[in-house]
Amino acid sequence: MSATPHTHLPPRLLPVLYFGLAHLAFPLACLAVAVDPRGVSGFFYHARMLAIVHLVTLGWITTAILGSLYVVGPVAMRVWIPATSLDYTAFALVLIGIVGMVAHFWLQEYGGMAWSAITVGVGITLVGVRVVPSVLRASLPRAISAHIILAFLNILAAATVGVLIGFDKVYHFLPGFVLATVFAHAHLAALGWATMMVVGVGY
Repeated sequence: MSATPHTHLPPRLLPVLYFGLAHLAFPLACLAVAVDPRGVSGFFYHARMLAIVHLVTLGWITTAILGSLYVVGPVAMRVWIPATSLDYTAFALVLIGIVGMVAHFWLQEYGGMAWSAITVGVGITLVGVRVVPSVLRASLPRAISAHIILAFLNILAAATVGVLIGFDKVYHFLPGFVLATVFAHAHLAALGWATMMVVGVGY
């Protein structure tokens, strides 16, 4: 296999920013549990537990995935994804949105949480807008490109459902049992986004 051209090497700063955020979010989640274990105990569907869950799923796992794409793309898949101002804007939106989501969950301010979730969703969508066309242009096996493209579609669906759940906590408009919608959101994120992305890149 030929070496990666010097001009097509991964960007230096952007992956570090994502990985730095990931490595900050996970210890914060662990610290929150250590400081107030009773506050996150009992039935899982309460605000502080959801704050910690999203600190792990978005703050640690998702930012690690996003940062890895800029490294794995050119190094392993020969898909060059240069870091532009749009990519740094996406990182800023993801960062601001995660901080807003976790803070509003902790304060049980669900309207603010929903708007923060929109901010995260827009940031991830911008990364998808940058990554997906590059994947489609590359000569990758369909098993790889299909997993990556579907992963971005699934996280968009998961974000949409999550935003609806957040606004429903304020305006109460979703039909049916709320936990059924919560489980759909969780499975779209865990299986449709994280697992599918890992399997696709693993190919």
